[in-house]
Amino acid sequence: MTFTARPHHAPPALAALSALVFALAGCPPGETTTPPPPRGEMADAVDMIARGDFPAAEALLGQLLRDHLAEPAQAHHYLGVCAEQREDWAAAEEHYREALRRQPGLFESRHNLGNVLHYRGRDDDALATLTELTLAFPEEAEGFLALGIQQEEMGDHEGALASLGKASELDAAPLPPPVESSMGASAGFAALFETAAILGELGRTDEELAVMREAVARSSGAPIAAVGLARALLRAGREDEAETALRDCLATHPGDATAGFVLGGLLVEARRCDEAVPLLQAALPVFLAANPEAGTVRKIREALAACEAPESP
Repeated sequence: MTFTARPHHAPPALAALSALVFALAGCPPGETTTPPPPRGEMADAVDMIARGDFPAAEALLGQLLRDHLAEPAQAHHYLGVCAEQREDWAAAEEHYREALRRQPGLFESRHNLGNVLHYRGRDDDALATLTELTLAFPEEAEGFLALGIQQEEMGDHEGALASLGKASELDAAPLPPPVESSMGASAGFAALFETAAILGELGRTDEELAVMREAVARSSGAPIAAVGLARALLRAGREDEAETALRDCLATHPGDATAGFVLGGLLVEARRCDEAVPLLQAALPVFLAANPEAGTVRKIREALAACEAPESP
């Protein structure tokens, strides 16, 4: 299946969720058995999508349809994915609807259609589509995750929390190693971050912290979760606990640049430059390599300047 996920509160690593490619299921509503993977040139098109070569995939899929060499519902689903990548929401909607007309039980086509309708500004239609998705597939966490995000976009905080809680409940297994690659496939893990963000916005700090602690436990202390917890603790004014969370993270993930940056900034504010400078100096090259113009680079340089320290040891 190929899902697309709109950017929202989820952390950057979870963007991998939108790039996962599975075999398209042609199942009746309520069933999600995995069929054999696509074969021949259809499999080539799916591989192109997995590699990010959407124009080539779209051209091949169109040719396969014209030559009657592809299963139509499957081809239209993947054409919808390609159209989304170029932000042609009208074409994406058309392809997903055609896939569903041919096979109404396609979970992933209905899931992606909900996102497309949101981007087209038709939130009521998106909400209805995603609600139908969860009713047809009540055991699929991805459906409740998408519904929760849509409800939050429409200002229904309690509805969103309920849907996200269901997603987290349905997909509650600890992330298997390697955690960094498996977290993108976990709707439950994404739901925890979405939930924490909503609770933070609502000022429900204790609940936010409890959810972030669950994310840390579920991911075996992955930096993305540990740093999220630390930032929530800092917003709550609990600097000592935030420092402990960050040091625990660095003990199990030495050299993690984000944890080092956040801990370094915390230490600079506490006027503990001797401890902060090595962390900031180690983090700076990592963020420079990723994006020299990023705000994080500026903040690290400002922190080093406040400590009257050079950018490199």
